[in-house]
Amino acid sequence: KGNPIFDRIEDTVDHTGTRIGYVVFKPVVKQFFDDNLMDYHGNWSGLAQDIANDVFDNDFRGVYFCTADLKEAAKTEAVDNAKPDADKGKGTAKAIG
Repeated sequence: KGNPIFDRIEDTVDHTGTRIGYVVFKPVVKQFFDDNLMDYHGNWSGLAQDIANDVFDNDFRGVYFCTADLKEAAKTEAVDNAKPDADKGKGTAKAIG
């Protein structure tokens, strides 16, 4: 909530009846300095889903982090831009559970 790179939460049921949740981020590359010797400038660059996977380290069974495709992101951005300023950046989330 309030995270500008958060897009939405989706949930589905797989073929075995197991409920699976997806945290969907906007397709934005995040970059920050971390003394990375594999990058000429010492930066780490990655998608929000990469950061979330590292931070949560698979602590949430049945919840996956992914990136919206560009068409999805454009639709969400159009909906977000139509919202009042107080609601911007909240995406089109729905609760899992």
